[in-house]
Amino acid sequence: MSDETAIVSETTDLKPRVKIPKEVHKLLTEVGRDTNTDMVFGATRVIGDHALIPVGRVMYSGGGGGGASEASAQAPAGTGSGMGLMVHARPIGVIKITGDRVDWLPTVDVGLLATIGAIVAGSLAVLFMIGRNKQLTAKVGHPAAGAGHALSGVASEAVKLLHKIRTHGNVG
Repeated sequence: MSDETAIVSETTDLKPRVKIPKEVHKLLTEVGRDTNTDMVFGATRVIGDHALIPVGRVMYSGGGGGGASEASAQAPAGTGSGMGLMVHARPIGVIKITGDRVDWLPTVDVGLLATIGAIVAGSLAVLFMIGRNKQLTAKVGHPAAGAGHALSGVASEAVKLLHKIRTHGNVG
């Protein structure tokens, strides 16, 4: 075993031991050492007769890679490695203790609400455009006629294709 490699785990006789660089092993050891309930539960705060305990969610994600190649006529010998680690933490609520009563007060995820609002607004816009297309079809009699001023290029071709499917039941 070289100075740069640490053995992480042993496997059966059929497979060799798994080796990773010492730097990676050191990082994972430190992350594991620092992971505890203090990362999820904040310090208790007492306000009046209420005790509040903030609660969060902590997620770790990571990945790594490596490589080696033998020298050939086309490329010199080389090695490579890389890794990444992400820690994502966010508040999810507060535990409120009053006397002998315990309540859970979840936080509002404004980002999630904004995403849901955008999806709903986009869906309504699509439904509005579909309804508008049906009105144009009813007025003109053919979706491609008169629709050129409102739709162009690919959208106009899509309207023609939809009309063909409605009329003939297939695209051919």
